[in-house]
Amino acid sequence: MNLDVSNISKRIAIYCRLSREDDDYGESNSISNQREILKDFAIKEGYTIADYYIDDGYSGVSFDRPAFNRLLNDINAGKIDVVVTKDLSRLGRNYVKAGYYTETFFPQMNVRYIALNDNFDTEHENEFGPFKNIINEWYAKDISKKIKSTLQKYQEKGIIPTGGIPLFGYRYKEKRVREIDPESSAIVLKIYELYAEGYTYKEIGDYTFKNKLMTKDYYNYLKYGWEKKRFVNDPYNEDIKYRWTTITLGYLLKCKEYTGNVVLKKSEKNYKEKHGKIIDEKDRVVFYGTAPRIISDELDKKVKYLLTSHKKRIRSLDEDKYREMLYCGNCGSVLKYAHYKERPHQREAFIYECRNRKCTCRSRVSLGLVSKFIELEIPKKVDKFLENEKLILAYSRNYYKKINTRYIEQNERRKTELENNTKKQKELNFMIEKTFEGSINGELPKSVANSMIEKYTLELNELISKAKVINDKRIYQVKDYYLLTKQFINNLKNIKNKQLSRNLLLGFVDKLVFTKITSYEYSFAIAYREIAEELEDYNNE
Repeated sequence: MNLDVSNISKRIAIYCRLSREDDDYGESNSISNQREILKDFAIKEGYTIADYYIDDGYSGVSFDRPAFNRLLNDINAGKIDVVVTKDLSRLGRNYVKAGYYTETFFPQMNVRYIALNDNFDTEHENEFGPFKNIINEWYAKDISKKIKSTLQKYQEKGIIPTGGIPLFGYRYKEKRVREIDPESSAIVLKIYELYAEGYTYKEIGDYTFKNKLMTKDYYNYLKYGWEKKRFVNDPYNEDIKYRWTTITLGYLLKCKEYTGNVVLKKSEKNYKEKHGKIIDEKDRVVFYGTAPRIISDELDKKVKYLLTSHKKRIRSLDEDKYREMLYCGNCGSVLKYAHYKERPHQREAFIYECRNRKCTCRSRVSLGLVSKFIELEIPKKVDKFLENEKLILAYSRNYYKKINTRYIEQNERRKTELENNTKKQKELNFMIEKTFEGSINGELPKSVANSMIEKYTLELNELISKAKVINDKRIYQVKDYYLLTKQFINNLKNIKNKQLSRNLLLGFVDKLVFTKITSYEYSFAIAYREIAEELEDYNNE
């Protein structure tokens, strides 16, 4: 291109773009290299440089880029006469959108576009321009396939395939290896503990705000520069810094990785998508025990139970001391807490009631009656257990031996059934193969062969279904009820003669079951934690 003195009055926009994938191909594609080449061209041709527009680290597939959007605004404002890029791929790798800008937008806005290395200029005919855009998109598609293949290899080995911002609560000890981050992990643990104690999402948000526990986004902004614009533009908004939202709390409490697991393949996207689609939990890849744990199994189990129990939260944490512990003996539903304030002809009442519409008993137990039962009856039960410690342990030892022997016998029987099933499956596969070969060779009429193959396939599918049922019934490890009962007795020794708080009760009581007999009469039963029903019946006797 020769120097044209008429260019002196024209304002040129220099646009440079580099994605992470392009960065792998060396200095020739670097921002500094693009900038110098385009600057030399502008000076040589006599243009006035209006501004530099740099998108560093942005994919060419998407046209939603900060500098490119600023360029469009300046074009619409009439500030730009010429746009230049190193080549067409720097403009973008989506041939439909790239074609729109080169064929429609730039000409309509009376803006000249030049792709220097591709010898592309909108002031001249460009027969190969569309084909070049298609090739650029093919390149993006090919890169996407390679990245997916690499990610899959990482996932198969249980390696975290990204060096980005780590999961909140962790940091990277080295590339792709997690270790506990003391500051953020303490926040994770506190949130789990609050939820297990009965706090609602709103109450947890109020607690984190009051105690200045940083939100995930604010912590990632301070440490990694995450969502910088959001916090820079609104520096005095304390809510976004310290008040955890319902959505973020839900994500945190449902996370499976705080017990030491690594979950991969959470989402996937094609090369044209900005945000990928979420993969169903059943299709994700989970590697258990491959990272340090922040949350204990017991705490995680309790939180996950509360999340999936679909029971409404309480109105007052101080009043409802026995939430999620009291159950209706008639229908098995949890008894909900209610505080009825004093009204004309009605006294103030603190009660637990069954709200199951199908339940006929409609149990209503007062908070005072529940407290009295716990204060008087539970200590008696504790004393009775400790008095009969040796008998209970002896019974649990014999019970464990009996149940373990039973399951061993059942597993042996199921193992034999599986072996026979596998043998029959091999025979049927062989017969299907031979029948198919006979049909190909002309030894069997096709109609006869198809009928036989259909019959064998049906039998094979039935065997596969039966094998799955047998496998599901196999028990590989029986709970050691003797050890569990021993731990249970030790827990009782620790709480003997202590005032029974909610946390102490949860240490050994799973349920308190109240069965309505008459309007003023109830029977009570206790379901203990980690004890088999047979042992529970023996202990209650």
